[in-house]
Amino acid sequence: MEKVYLNNKKIIDLDHLEKITSELKKNGKTIGLCHGTFDLMHIGHIKHFYEAKSKCDVLLVTLTPDKFVSKGPGRPLFNETLRAEAIAALECVDIVALNRWSTAVELISKIKPNVYIKGKDYVDLKDDLSGNISLEKEAVEIHGGLVHFTSTEKFSSSSIITKTIAFTYLNPHVYSDTVFFLGNFSKNFILDQKILFGIGASVASFLFFFVIGYLSKYLSHYAQNEKIWKIINSFIIGFMSLLTIYVILDTIN
Repeated sequence: MEKVYLNNKKIIDLDHLEKITSELKKNGKTIGLCHGTFDLMHIGHIKHFYEAKSKCDVLLVTLTPDKFVSKGPGRPLFNETLRAEAIAALECVDIVALNRWSTAVELISKIKPNVYIKGKDYVDLKDDLSGNISLEKEAVEIHGGLVHFTSTEKFSSSSIITKTIAFTYLNPHVYSDTVFFLGNFSKNFILDQKILFGIGASVASFLFFFVIGYLSKYLSHYAQNEKIWKIINSFIIGFMSLLTIYVILDTIN
């Protein structure tokens, strides 16, 4: 079954890509190729694509298929269709296609790009443990192309995900609020009550953060108001102060 994309004008089937790029070359256009997973689009990817576009007339971006992505469990976060649509939305990208092989070697042999663009973290081929970049570089040069390494700062999707998880689960407030406050409230409960209390607290916590996340889109306008933030902060300070006083008094008694 043929995939349906949000932007069909830019996203081209691989079977038609060779013919299209061949025609563009005949018309004197320089073809630039970027290839990768490009999961979890971030500013590093965008800067990389814009610099790549400055090196060619037509920028082609090809994606690693989901089945060949090897960046760890749960990756890619976004499937190949969504990743293609996200890249196609960038003004600097002219054509997007999904590769059918695990590396870009076969693809390069078909497209024969004038310029193959990679990030600066691939400059030293000794760091490429897979050896794929060396093979891709060789394939480009065999067909008379050049390899260009962009100068943009390196941003890693894996690093961003890891930092986000660490910031959440290594945050001491998560455990102080959960263990200290909730534990103190339920210390005098019998076992059945503690189980029900734990379930209720978990559901309440989920609903609270879910509502905040869901409503953030609609409340973002108000969040820009300094007075509103002062009210919110005052409420938090007051609530936490009362909670602390309650816990202290309960502990003394």
